[in-house]
Amino acid sequence: MEWMRAWMMSIAGTVVFGVICEMLLPSGNMKKYVRIVLGMLLVFTVAKPFASFRAEDAPDLGLPVHKSQAYAAHAEMEEQQKVLVMQVYSDNLKENVNQSVQQIYGEPTNSDVTLKISEDKKTFGEIQSVSVSVAAPNREQREFADKVRKQLAQEYDVAEKDVQVKFTSDKGEAGR
Repeated sequence: MEWMRAWMMSIAGTVVFGVICEMLLPSGNMKKYVRIVLGMLLVFTVAKPFASFRAEDAPDLGLPVHKSQAYAAHAEMEEQQKVLVMQVYSDNLKENVNQSVQQIYGEPTNSDVTLKISEDKKTFGEIQSVSVSVAAPNREQREFADKVRKQLAQEYDVAEKDVQVKFTSDKGEAGR
């Protein structure tokens, strides 16, 4: 941290020098050129530590120094980001499917949604299949299942054969 203290002192010294020069110079054409020179001097003073850094002189800021470490850290962060994005995407889709099922049913339902989402580069994020388990013992199950299957297939651009609707009751699973 000694280098930072010295750097700050040089910046402060440059600013004080610039203020004194401006006070001593009379106003006129020459003053604007002096301001430009003093501004450039201040910019160079601020930028000097960045220009003089070499790998062996650099302070330890906890950042990877070698390219291989940087690439490895980058790849790891990308993978973590991909996992988090898929989780958020999946959670949002599940919530949307639940809302669609409730809208079709006409009243709140207790449904469990399982999605199969592509992680392939070309089809990343594409929904491959949807499975919904609904606790809905009061309706005609077959008609309701067909409505849900058609609605979800249309909304999420999935083949109807890849949308499964199952029914559960307090006694266990019955379904389609």
